[in-house]
Amino acid sequence: QSRLLSGLASEVANAIFGDNPQDYGRVVFGDQTVEFQRGLDSITLTIFDATTGTTTEIVVPIFTTGG
Repeated sequence: QSRLLSGLASEVANAIFGDNPQDYGRVVFGDQTVEFQRGLDSITLTIFDATTGTTTEIVVPIFTTGG
């Protein structure tokens, strides 16, 4: 299970921060669905577990530095 979750985390991180970053999207991995949306100051992750029917929302702040 930890390998599956690690794979899911890698896919989501690549979609958000990779070579072609996206502002929103959905990654489905087995029974887990992760939707993400980039805002002005944060990224919101919504995780749905089809096995348990639970939804978890995580808001990650985006830190920027002034030039």
